Amino acid sequence: MEKVFTSPNLSDVDLVKTLLTADGILCHLQNQHSAHGAAGGFGAMAFAWPEVWVAEGDIEAAKCIIQGFLEGRG
Repeated sequence: MEKVFTSPNLSDVDLVKTLLTADGILCHLQNQHSAHGAAGGFGAMAFAWPEVWVAEGDIEAAKCIIQGFLEGRG
């Protein structure tokens, strides 16, 4: 497995996970609870940002989906 996305914003991480899952990519979240535990829920102060991890065979597809997500926000 490899980390493909991280953000101090848990909502962004959850949305990326939802987008990947909708495209058939199995993913795993790590550190999702640390964003809520520090500074009253403000992720920028967390000791570890939430992360999305995918299997080696899904990395390229996941990165394409994430790139589309990031471009759509800007």
